Amino acid sequence: MFLSKGKNRKSNMTNFEEIQWDFSEHYSGTEDPKIRDGLGSALSIAKNFLEKYKGKMSSADLSSQTLKEALETIEEIQEKTFPIVMYSRLLTSKDSQNSDYKQLVSAVQEKSTEIINYLIFFELELNELEDETFNKLIQDETLANYVHYLNDVRKNKPYQLSETEEQMIILKDQYGKDAFQRLYGELT
Repeated sequence: MFLSKGKNRKSNMTNFEEIQWDFSEHYSGTEDPKIRDGLGSALSIAKNFLEKYKGKMSSADLSSQTLKEALETIEEIQEKTFPIVMYSRLLTSKDSQNSDYKQLVSAVQEKSTEIINYLIFFELELNELEDETFNKLIQDETLANYVHYLNDVRKNKPYQLSETEEQMIILKDQYGKDAFQRLYGELT
């Protein structure tokens, strides 16, 4: 994403209204099929992730290679969803009164919540691992790029709830806290 410069741009510009986001390199608009396809692809990957890894992350037999593959799949999902989430939020920050932008943010938030609900088990199961097994895994060179993330996941262990409760909180936030933040953003 690039900023496009106004025609009469001065070196010490103070008129921020002349600055415009240029998203044309990524999406042609709120109805661009790449948005729907990207979210659909991420959802499909998330469903497959659930089928492939649920029940395996808390196993004492979990290998560092299996964990790495799972983490790479999560990265793939994030690589598909993050640009779309950012695009929708930046459009709304550009014009919070535009109904097309608001609809896009809402649709992206709903799809993101659905995707997250397929992935929620992952961190919960990782925290079911015995400390000895977890420590052995994070010492393996295969997971060197993920040690910080895995340690952060482990820090949340005392505060995590059951999978059903975590899913309910995510769903509730979509229509509660997150909706209020979106409303506040529209009004300010």
